[in-house]
Amino acid sequence: MVKGFRERKNKGFVDNKMTRRGIMRKFLVVIGLFLSFSILCFADLQTAGDLFSQKKYAEAEQEYRNSLSSLKDKDLSFAQFRIGLCFELQKKYNEAISEYRKVATISGDNPYDISNAQFRIGLCFELQGKIQEAQEEYLKVCIKGGEIDVFKRAFSKIDPLMVGKDKYAEYIDKLIMVIPATQENADFLGLLKSELEKLK
Repeated sequence: MVKGFRERKNKGFVDNKMTRRGIMRKFLVVIGLFLSFSILCFADLQTAGDLFSQKKYAEAEQEYRNSLSSLKDKDLSFAQFRIGLCFELQKKYNEAISEYRKVATISGDNPYDISNAQFRIGLCFELQGKIQEAQEEYLKVCIKGGEIDVFKRAFSKIDPLMVGKDKYAEYIDKLIMVIPATQENADFLGLLKSELEKLK
């Protein structure tokens, strides 16, 4: 009886050990799969970036598109932005506009990409000779947290006579509210405030 108990006890010990080993193996397999998946995602972006720098925009667009389902956050909005840019650089402006518009829907917490995409939408309209539409899109480049250089470029493209005095004043007012009042931005904010004063 004692011998049977010892055998069962030892068997239990062996089973527990095997269970622990099994769990550890499964855990390592899951970690390995996750790391492989992450490396593949990075490889897709790297491949797309290489193709983009070689000016192979159609191939780069496809690689960026292939990577979308596996990306998150800033990488996702970056890839989506690059898809739009690939179309724009191939002079496929309507497709570019469509892809740029998607940036805002997938990167609500990434105003840098959103402001850049919004500016490029205006630029695509302008490149097609659709000046009024371009002006309307440039007026939307006033996103809190957006890139200051993009704000400056959009501002320089807006024609107050074309958009109208009220819309122009409203745009400048919004821009003043979203630009951080830092020493670096002081000159541009001063310019905006003086423009606003002229409109009164």
